[in-house]
Amino acid sequence: VALPDALPEPEAAHPAHAALDPARRAADTPEGLRRLVAAMRHVLGASGQTFLRVALEALRKPRDQEVVNSLLNAIGNYFVNLREFVPAHASIEEQIKGVDALLDESPADSHIGQFLATWGAQRALLRAALIMSGITDAMVTPIFARTDAMGTVMRRKLEPVIGPISEQLRVLRHAGGGR
Repeated sequence: VALPDALPEPEAAHPAHAALDPARRAADTPEGLRRLVAAMRHVLGASGQTFLRVALEALRKPRDQEVVNSLLNAIGNYFVNLREFVPAHASIEEQIKGVDALLDESPADSHIGQFLATWGAQRALLRAALIMSGITDAMVTPIFARTDAMGTVMRRKLEPVIGPISEQLRVLRHAGGGR
């Protein structure tokens, strides 16, 4: 069994990975901001980029409901270190709205505000990662409660959830959005 940070065929780190390095080492950086930067570096590092590639590939054609549930939980769990910064929501739409509000309304002295003040160019990456931190199988429960479809029909019904998740994973991928 491959662990998320030990998947085969490793990817290169995202170019933004190196840009986040200085704050991680600064002695006067608040602990919460260090945790936020470390979580982002994890996702943008080589193992994170490999996980994102595999997750995107798996989201393209999940076989059945069990695979979808497991995959969504695995994605959310990969971003678990960011959950302290944003509450999880029951739907992908609410998760996106919640993260957007957090980014727009965070005080300058909050960890999110400090991150944005230092690395404002990485806002889209932070947004995508925070959205991913709230992903769970609960987001597809309403769909699965109404259907037992599999294959193409299931994927079509899941598109309103899987589409936005895939979009955010592509934002986090290097090389202009990845494959």
